[in-house]
This record gives sequence, structure tokens and C-alpha cells, in this order.
Amino acid sequence: MPAVNQVELHPYFGQSGLREAAARLNVTTQAWSPIGGINMYWPTAPQAGKSPLTDPAVTAVAAKYGKTPAQVVLRWHIEHAVSAIPKSVTAHRRVSRSSTLAPVRAKAMGRP
Repeated sequence: MPAVNQVELHPYFGQSGLREAAARLNVTTQAWSPIGGINMYWPTAPQAGKSPLTDPAVTAVAAKYGKTPAQVVLRWHIEHAVSAIPKSVTAHRRVSRSSTLAPVRAKAMGRP
């Protein structure tokens, strides 16, 4: 039995059934492409060309809490008990993304 299942997972691809099954089996779900960047590079994806970082629900929550959209999306992962490891080659983004904000429920961002 694996301890971690690394899958594509972000607000546009929440994989709730997979997360529920993993939780029942005590398997940690880990997100690759946690900020949804895959949508920008995969032209046949259901949400192709769309980024959670520009989603009006995400940007509204970010503005409300004084955070970046990336921080809000990462907090979405925390709220869903998902291990997210965002990639960035920019030092200031890595530091910024390590900051959390007050709990933000998925409904606040308009996502299940």
C-alpha cells in the first residue's frame, strides 16, 4: 500500500473521489501542478488556458485577506488536506508561497 499518491490536483481539478478514497486508505494525496499551471501548457485540458490565479473567486479572496492568488490556492490545498509542493525558480515567490492566511473554505472560492 502506498503512503503517498501524487496526482494532478488544483482548484480546477479537485479530484474529490480520489481524495476521499485515499483518506479512507490512510494515503496522503500530494498535488503536482498545485497552482494549476498545467492548464496553461496542455491545450486539450478541460480548463485549457485558464488559471486559478486569475479566477475571480480566487482573486477576490486574495484581495480580501491581503494575500496573493497563489497563497489562496495553496491554502485551498491545506483546507482539503492535500500535500502541495509548488514549484518556483524565483526566491521571493518561494518565500511568499510559504505564508498562509486565515482559513479559507472552498465555498469562499466558489469551488467544491
